[in-house]
Amino acid sequence: MDSDFSLDSVLSIITNISTTYGPALNLLSAVAVLLSAVFALGLLKSTKAMITSNRDTARKRATLDLILHNDSNARIQTNRADYVKLVRSEERLAKQFMDEDSNNRIIILRILNDFEFIAAGINSGIIDEEFYKMCSETNFVTNWNKLRTVVSDIRETKEKDTFFVQFEILAVKWGGKPIGK
Repeated sequence: MDSDFSLDSVLSIITNISTTYGPALNLLSAVAVLLSAVFALGLLKSTKAMITSNRDTARKRATLDLILHNDSNARIQTNRADYVKLVRSEERLAKQFMDEDSNNRIIILRILNDFEFIAAGINSGIIDEEFYKMCSETNFVTNWNKLRTVVSDIRETKEKDTFFVQFEILAVKWGGKPIGK
């Protein structure tokens, strides 16, 4: 079977085109490379935006899961109810906490640990601050203001200023009173 085009004729045509239109082909190649780079950059920006959006959504979902878990966990609910009774009693929380043999100490420590855990998650960016604040700011700051004397006493007794520091940092940021004020 005879073909009108042989390999030699194709190479000859390419050589003629390259010789005749060389500068234009070089410009066309440069434009193609530039357009490819612009497209790749756009794709990269789009991918980064999608990843950031997915990360934000996941953080908000994790925050919602935490709130729902805390509201449905029997141990946490029982501890919160016991804590509310302590707050409503005539005796200061700091005094109730200092009795080392008292169940009140355990109740208060659990509440402090829960708030410290949440604050550490927010302060490190694991828990979504804006969403959690929208749901629990008043409760968080009110409890800090009630518990700050307990925290101050713990720090003084243990001679260590880092106890419940994440709780304090976030509560003060949201409008709570700092220790010593």
